[in-house]
Amino acid sequence: MIRNSMKCKKCGSNDLRLLEANGSYMCFNCNTEQQGRFIDYTADWRVFSDTNTKNAVHASKTRGVNDTVDNTALDTTANEAYNKGISNTEKSRYKAKQLISDWCHRMGLPQKIEEKAVEFYCKLIDKEKLKGRNMRSIAAGLLAKACKANNQNILPKRIQEVTGVVVKDQVRATMFVNKKLKDVDEKMAPGAYVRGYCDELKQHRLKPICEEVCKTVIERSKINIEGRRPQTIAGAVLYLVCRAKRITDVTLGSIAEKVGCTENTITACYKIMIDPQSGLQDCFPKYPELTEFLKARSQGKKDD
Repeated sequence: MIRNSMKCKKCGSNDLRLLEANGSYMCFNCNTEQQGRFIDYTADWRVFSDTNTKNAVHASKTRGVNDTVDNTALDTTANEAYNKGISNTEKSRYKAKQLISDWCHRMGLPQKIEEKAVEFYCKLIDKEKLKGRNMRSIAAGLLAKACKANNQNILPKRIQEVTGVVVKDQVRATMFVNKKLKDVDEKMAPGAYVRGYCDELKQHRLKPICEEVCKTVIERSKINIEGRRPQTIAGAVLYLVCRAKRITDVTLGSIAEKVGCTENTITACYKIMIDPQSGLQDCFPKYPELTEFLKARSQGKKDD
């Protein structure tokens, strides 16, 4: 029975939540499973007797995952987790971490390998890059990638022995995660490029605002910049900021030259950002000039 004073056995945290998928409690502070499978394994029937014992009624009793637990004794956090549930992303992240941790322990791999593999997995699952993929195969591919990244020599056959994932599936999974991680890293790259362009064009003071705009543009799902190079996005952001701040020293031509593309390519990406449907108009309260510029464009004022 779970008392309201229940704490994590490992770290002492009260942040315990119920994973309905497998009926176990998990500490969300250190990701340690506390007690598994609160399932009633007794007979699936009971007897309702009346005055005549011969007329006893056998009724099915379906007891859920939480029926053997005294709900009144559960702590607030656990009750909230049970009532509201936990997102599939959180469940997947937790299961993958437990899986990778178990494999690393069985293979005697250092902690940094486990942390690197989990980091890769969280990066992909947060960006919704793993939908429909087998978790064991992906985790095995990430483990192989983490070993390589840390110069840890481990044979695919050894990974197969521990994980049950055959070498061919490991190779496929590793190729898949390499491609997806590259996609994620490239999407986060515009901020690095825009810093370099600001330095090259001697506009050092624009770096903070340009980096924030790059980050917001990437995170905004309403902005369709799929397939555009991070260099192009960075160039368009720099052009947008220069227009908003009325900086005449930096021209479209000079930005295009640094980016290595045509002026039309920069302009096309820039127009997506100033479009009223982009939703950027209220994203930059710290920069009133930029906010005013974007709102003016959203109200139909022509770009100079």
